[in-house]
Amino acid sequence: MKKDDGQVSLTVILLSLMLLAAAVGAFVFGESIDDSSKAQKSADSAALGAARDARDALIWSYATGHIAPTNATDPILTSWLTQWQSASYSPEAVAGAHSYADRNGSAVTRYDVAGDAITVDVATKTRKVVSPVGSKAVDTLSSPATATAQVDATGISCYTSVHREPNTRTVISWTVTCVGRGAIANANYIGPQSSAPSLNMTEWQKLFDIRLTN
Repeated sequence: MKKDDGQVSLTVILLSLMLLAAAVGAFVFGESIDDSSKAQKSADSAALGAARDARDALIWSYATGHIAPTNATDPILTSWLTQWQSASYSPEAVAGAHSYADRNGSAVTRYDVAGDAITVDVATKTRKVVSPVGSKAVDTLSSPATATAQVDATGISCYTSVHREPNTRTVISWTVTCVGRGAIANANYIGPQSSAPSLNMTEWQKLFDIRLTN
């Protein structure tokens, strides 16, 4: 009987330890899943925020990047592609990624641009495990996540019109008009310069499609 009692006691102890380990694991797993979800939300927000800020920087770079008309020549338009690289790495776009990540309790660990897409990696800020049971196994949690947002400018076509003084052909004003996705946007210039256009940013933003791709 004593031998049997000993075997029963050992079985009970092992079973108790297994149940305890399972309980600890469940608490840690639950918090880990929650933290991972927060990380992904943060990455999505950071990538989309950076993409929107890069788009706005691109619009302004494009609008001010043309060669203005002269008495003898028409304007020469820059290309979206020429302006994209600097816009995608602009201080506004990079700062936007960091700002959106921070608002969601994370920090940016990588910012990268490939083609028309911006990828942002984040990690949630290290925090202590809340569960008293889970904290016995793991003290802190920090979860990584990644998201990619595309700034799609395909299908946009642009043209110019120039208003000149009839006799001298002096440039009075000129306009760049772009169409795409059912939207029309204008940038208006006074005289033979391209540095200070008047434009409606909301109309220009409608030319682009921004979406998560992962």
